[in-house]
Amino acid sequence: SIMLIEFRVENHRSLRDEQVLTMEAAPELGEDPRARVVEGYEQALLPAAGIYGGNASGKSNVLDALAFMRSAVLTSQRFWTPEGGVPRSAFAWGPRASEPSLFQISAIVNGRRHEYGFVVDDERVLEEWLHVWDAGDKQTWFERDDETFEFGPALVGDNEVIARLTRPNAL
Repeated sequence: SIMLIEFRVENHRSLRDEQVLTMEAAPELGEDPRARVVEGYEQALLPAAGIYGGNASGKSNVLDALAFMRSAVLTSQRFWTPEGGVPRSAFAWGPRASEPSLFQISAIVNGRRHEYGFVVDDERVLEEWLHVWDAGDKQTWFERDDETFEFGPALVGDNEVIARLTRPNAL
């Protein structure tokens, strides 16, 4: 089972500054019957959320950012052309258009907290990481800084081959 904790995005379409969609139940809600206590996370989480605001306030762009992150994970290696850069949509006005974009998700997956994220510019993946909490302890499964990968002991497999095959503009 998977339960979203939060989604973070920065510099995507109209979202210039970092925005966070969190599923953590506010402590002010007290014993809200909608909140769920999930194995692997100490704070109660909400099973659903609504995004509301005025016209042109960025509601759709939060969902677009989540869709971009999903698409990048699933298709960047196979469908982004090697010389094509990163097909992101950065904030268009001022200096932010040339600054990197951040996408990060935290979720409970089978009772363990996972945090995955990446930072991209128009040309390449600048950073990428996966952290997993096991019995409350944070483990680094992998971290990527440009084209340098570091793998933690918990991530088994032929990691060095994967690192060599991963293009600069793909996850």
